[in-house]
Amino acid sequence: MRVRLGMLVVCLAGASCDDDDGGSTGESSGATASESSATDTTDPSTSGSPGSTGSTSNDPAGGSSSSEGTTSDGSSSSSGGGSSTTAVDACANEVQDVDEADVDCGGPCGPCPTGSTCTAPEDCEANTCETGSCLGPADGCDPEDVQGAPGGMGWADSYSVDGRCYCASSFDHNIADIMVDTPAGPRTVLEVCEAIGPGPGIEGNPIYNDIQCGNGPANDAGDEDWCPGRVDQGEPGCCIAGPTWDLSVFGR
Repeated sequence: MRVRLGMLVVCLAGASCDDDDGGSTGESSGATASESSATDTTDPSTSGSPGSTGSTSNDPAGGSSSSEGTTSDGSSSSSGGGSSTTAVDACANEVQDVDEADVDCGGPCGPCPTGSTCTAPEDCEANTCETGSCLGPADGCDPEDVQGAPGGMGWADSYSVDGRCYCASSFDHNIADIMVDTPAGPRTVLEVCEAIGPGPGIEGNPIYNDIQCGNGPANDAGDEDWCPGRVDQGEPGCCIAGPTWDLSVFGR
């Protein structure tokens, strides 16, 4: 049994209180359902696949977004945000890459400076590769001073093989008596050549006009001043120097 007192409905014990009005009770039920819905709503910032966490940020200026998170294996992942990778020039990475003759030169890169390793003449600035080393210009030699094609083997006073210079001279034009420095003190050119020895032989090897494979000293004939270098290559070889003498035979 119920008794209505103004707007208040009082349910007496043992009586059914079905509300045929439905207004206030419905409002209460609706509020309860709304609260339950709000309580069960999942926070989208914490949703995702198992084993991963992440956060999402929006760019207030342009509306773009980027995300960054951590995968289940602990590595970082990211997307969006305009990230980019800058390619490094293989010929400027300070590493000797495949097909390079030396670090950042030769092969597909520019020519190598004197003293670099090489496999072909085109690997070198002076276009001369001898026994795996780039040879450079003879000291003080000016290609513009070359006065004619040298005479090949008839002009040879030295030759090189396996990175060493050997004498092959008749010691004419006073070259034998010129003094040079050695670890044991000054010695004549003749004494140096005798100490180094004749080597394996001149045939088939690069030949030079002066006594030290293009590195001097020059005799007093004059031709070795303007063409001290390779006399087996014509005028282009005149200013190309080979290896120097191995003076370790004199000790220190």
